[in-house]
Amino acid sequence: MSDKPKLIKCSFTFEQDGNGNGTTDEIETLTIECEASLGIDNDEGCFYVLKTDGWSIDSVNELQELFDRINKSIQGGKQPDQTHCKCNGGYCYATNENGDIVKPCEINKGGSK
Repeated sequence: MSDKPKLIKCSFTFEQDGNGNGTTDEIETLTIECEASLGIDNDEGCFYVLKTDGWSIDSVNELQELFDRINKSIQGGKQPDQTHCKCNGGYCYATNENGDIVKPCEINKGGSK
């Protein structure tokens, strides 16, 4: 085993005001757990498990911002080499500064969503 500690799993909980339609609680809570069979550092990524009784968004970008924030935390404040993450037809991919596809985004790790 390495002398450096390894990240095995983690959990992030977000809160926001309920939606204007009144179809959710006054305060909405979303927990995103990150887990991997060998640990996040050993597997170089994780599966994202979403848990909520109701979470409202106005656009997909709002969820992407949460995943970007989580990935930044998991990477120790450094974003992976994906400069932009774009989604098309349920498949997300990372592009470089030139717009070239470099790899699937981390949110797709383990299969397409």
